[in-house]
Amino acid sequence: MTEVFLSTLQQVLVMLFFIAAGYVMERKKALPSDAAKTLSSLLTHFILPAYVAYNLSSSITLQCLSSYAIYLLAGLVCLALFVGIAWLLSVLFGKLFSERRLLLYIFAFSNYSYFGYPLIEAVYGAEMLASVLVFVIPFTIFIYTAGVYMIAPKHARVVRGRDGRPAMETKKTRHSLHIQPVIPALIFGIAMGLAGVDLTGGSNVFVLAAFGKILLAAKNCMSPLSMLLTGLVLARYTLKELFSSWKRAVLALVRLVLIPGIVLGMCMLLRLVTGLNGPEHLLIPVIIAAMPVGMNIVIFREEDGEESAQVVFLSLLFSVATVPLLFMLLAYLG
Repeated sequence: MTEVFLSTLQQVLVMLFFIAAGYVMERKKALPSDAAKTLSSLLTHFILPAYVAYNLSSSITLQCLSSYAIYLLAGLVCLALFVGIAWLLSVLFGKLFSERRLLLYIFAFSNYSYFGYPLIEAVYGAEMLASVLVFVIPFTIFIYTAGVYMIAPKHARVVRGRDGRPAMETKKTRHSLHIQPVIPALIFGIAMGLAGVDLTGGSNVFVLAAFGKILLAAKNCMSPLSMLLTGLVLARYTLKELFSSWKRAVLALVRLVLIPGIVLGMCMLLRLVTGLNGPEHLLIPVIIAAMPVGMNIVIFREEDGEESAQVVFLSLLFSVATVPLLFMLLAYLG
């Protein structure tokens, strides 16, 4: 258990170092003014799709297709469960935040991609990560469809651009979600894995080996670049502004402690009732629930994003303690 705790803590601290580096560089104006926008586009159009495609293609095979189909179904059920829990909590804690529907998003959807994927792979390995990638497919689709409307400011109008992407228009700004490449990357990775195509860089076919090495190189950039982006986005606000609200600290702890606790209790009850003993049946839903608040609420709410940034920042800060402790507890429960 101690080994799991220290391994998780080490990984979280590494990620926080890159967040701090991005924050300091942006505050010191050491980067171009559009650095965050450029890095965000790079991650969502290339790095994240490459990361997803590589891991799925190297893990999913015809022999284990039925087990991954179960993860997909479990993800769909858990999506409904998470949204239900988030709705109840948004009613309970609604007075601590300006908009209840945004609070619903904070409680329902964690930063399972940029923060969770590298952490899960480092602690549990590529096979567990592949299971998680399949599990969160319903979450990913929901976030970048209905989730857009939940994040949009009340005075914004959600429209469709020429390319069909959901966008938000206000009097001053227009935001587009640059995440669509993730969906075809999921499909591509699963298809390559089922077809038995080697994209790990070790194929005897020259083109496939080269393409696999490209994916691997991009995959290795995922964690540091995504954490740098987090720091760049949070750098819109001073540390005083980010630390200035105890109410946001309460919300961050709800996201990191209460919600994973509820999900853990329900998973334990399910284990007792059904007899499921595989650790992944307990691990995956709880791990997804335990990740910090996602960055979308800051990126797409520039005009009134201070309280959103506070929740994101404090949840990242508190995760230094909560995530390693939770992973250690999960190791104990087996």
